Amino acid sequence: TPAGKYPEIYGQEQIRSSTSYYGADSGGISLFFDSGIVSDNFYSQVRDDLRESLPVQAGLEYHFGDEEGQGSGAKNFAVTIWGEDTELIEDYVVEARRLLSSIDGVHDLRSDGDNGKSEIQIRVDPEQAGRFGITPGSVAQVLGLTYRGVYLPRLNVGEKEIDMVVSLEPGDRESIENLALLTVGDVDGQAIQLGQVAEFDFAKSPERIRRTDQKTGVTLRGSYEGESDVLDHVRELMNGMEFPLGFGWDFGSEIRQAQQQNSDMGSNMLLALACVFFVMASLFESILHPLIVMGCVPFASIGVFWIMMGTGTPFNMMAMIGMVILIGIVVNNGIVLVDHINNHRRSGMPLEEALLAGCADRMRPILMTAGTTILGLLPLALLHDAHVSGAQYYPMARAIIGGLTSSTLLTLIVMPTYYRIASRHATAFAAVLRNMKKDRASKTRPLPETD
Repeated sequence: TPAGKYPEIYGQEQIRSSTSYYGADSGGISLFFDSGIVSDNFYSQVRDDLRESLPVQAGLEYHFGDEEGQGSGAKNFAVTIWGEDTELIEDYVVEARRLLSSIDGVHDLRSDGDNGKSEIQIRVDPEQAGRFGITPGSVAQVLGLTYRGVYLPRLNVGEKEIDMVVSLEPGDRESIENLALLTVGDVDGQAIQLGQVAEFDFAKSPERIRRTDQKTGVTLRGSYEGESDVLDHVRELMNGMEFPLGFGWDFGSEIRQAQQQNSDMGSNMLLALACVFFVMASLFESILHPLIVMGCVPFASIGVFWIMMGTGTPFNMMAMIGMVILIGIVVNNGIVLVDHINNHRRSGMPLEEALLAGCADRMRPILMTAGTTILGLLPLALLHDAHVSGAQYYPMARAIIGGLTSSTLLTLIVMPTYYRIASRHATAFAAVLRNMKKDRASKTRPLPETD
């Protein structure tokens, strides 16, 4: 059993509390563990173990997630199939579920209809009902009167009033046999029962009907583990389905929102780069030196990549926010270094000596400021359960730590090289401009007058 396989996790002393619920069609159990003992790997391991250990029974499905229905470390995706005919959409949802279940790593496939309530659907046979002059409207009216009841005026009895309702007895509404015996009309004094003109089906009705661009849509949701190309496989299989005219599919709102967020975050990064560049250009009163300092920004991506890969941290929205923060942090080392080198050069020191002196003088302050920032972020980077409104902050902290570490080390090594190359090219370019001005001046100089 899971409890025997993980006694240190499933032990009663590790569980803070638990809740359970059940209804007519579903039930669930929620476990709340003590803080500090769970992680994304723990969730994945427990889910895999439960899938192997729980019994398989006909008509019984297991879904795993946290109290809000999210994946608890797993990633979710959604596919929406839309069209004009709801019944035909449900058929395509069943086919899509079959195809997506064949993808390795995809679990917990569920559609909007799975959460609906079980009901008895009455299908009136038009031909049979027409013989007796019975219409679906009259059947619906009789069902409303008998099952929902009819409220009558209140009965005054002395000093109080009594509510009056006309409806079937509770015992006459307990089975489908009672429903089939319900009288819905008469022909020549003979009662016509509902079972003579209608068929009954047990089905689930959706809790709500979703419409997008005036078309009905049914969403199929699932989850998968880790960083993988599951979405590419989902897109390939869904594109392989043949839909009639007026039907189609697209990813659910979660995927569209994630793609929109990624696009917005890219725009935010470009805007941050532009703002940092213009601020440095105004302070340095130069275009060349801000470009040299901006050369340390790509160094940060190297550290972010390796720390995310080494620790198995998901590159989510919080990690992207950390990347945006890095743009403003990593340039600080470059600004300090370039400004000190400029001071040495303004004092008359040659380029090579200014580079060596600047790096030697500013290496310790740069390492100290980077080190204090990294140490300050370590508790946040190591705490998996630190979150606000469900957003975990450790990916952001790890992204900043990795990016700041690599950019600090590479800035001290590579940036002096950038500065040297850029200064030499700038000097050569300035010399070319001066020569061009001299040539232009000599060509436009007037010739001396001669007798």
